[in-house]
Amino acid sequence: MTHSDRNEIMKRLKAKIAELVDSPELAERLDVHGSIQEAGVDSILTINLLVYIEEAFDVTFCDEELDIDHFATVSQIADCIAGKKAVGAR
Repeated sequence: MTHSDRNEIMKRLKAKIAELVDSPELAERLDVHGSIQEAGVDSILTINLLVYIEEAFDVTFCDEELDIDHFATVSQIADCIAGKKAVGAR
């Protein structure tokens, strides 16, 4: 996965988070290293985000991977997706 692929993943994640919290301008100003919870993503929205990720990026997460530490920031989520896509490409 290239750097531009990872950037595209982050762009799509930021757009989805902005949609989930009903704040379109958030897509442009969300810090990829900042907490998504601080941006307004609560536990229910996190579940909605995970469903979106699995469908949009064709990845799945096992229960052990569903740790808040892996999903705290857009950057961390993008890393998880990129890692799964890399494993799937082998």
